[in-house]
Amino acid sequence: MTMNFIEEYTEKLSNYLCDLPPHARNNVTNEIRQHMQDLSSELEDSGYSKGEIAAELSNEFPTPQKLAGKYIEEYKSSNAELTEKMNGTTTYTLILLLGGLVAFIVPIYQSTVNLFALVPFLTSFVLGLVLINKKKHFIASKSFKQSRLMLCSIVGLGLAAFSLGLVINDNFRIIFSLSVLFLFLISSLVSFINIRIILKGN
Repeated sequence: MTMNFIEEYTEKLSNYLCDLPPHARNNVTNEIRQHMQDLSSELEDSGYSKGEIAAELSNEFPTPQKLAGKYIEEYKSSNAELTEKMNGTTTYTLILLLGGLVAFIVPIYQSTVNLFALVPFLTSFVLGLVLINKKKHFIASKSFKQSRLMLCSIVGLGLAAFSLGLVINDNFRIIFSLSVLFLFLISSLVSFINIRIILKGN
């Protein structure tokens, strides 16, 4: 019963700590779990029953929501610089990632490509993916949620570019544009999967 109480408490606490980065959330949850287990052992050694131990733990610790609120406020006040860094990392990661995808739209429409002009954008896209995975603890998840809508808009522009090229462009080469469109959609899917992993982890 006591262990169930501790696990239920720490699980709720972890859910309420969703605004913290995963590593900070885990540190807090593990710290509280250890405190509760230590107190439980002391009470058990003193002859307390399991029901009495659970009651004492309830009296000793505030509700998970209140305790989470306290830790979040402390974290925010002591990590203003980190928050600024997270927002900055989020911004330039999205610029690199989504900006790189936008570059596909022109060759999709024109059904031709200047490789030298495209290389910087492809490099930008790859760097964006690398940053997502290397700096995932410094990604501000709330800001990152908007990226899914932005990504869907870019995909819509790519499909629109193909349709317009097919109708308007007299020199339209459908096989070439389809190839670029396929690469564009694959890259967009990879971006979406990485964004989803970041949001799920944070």
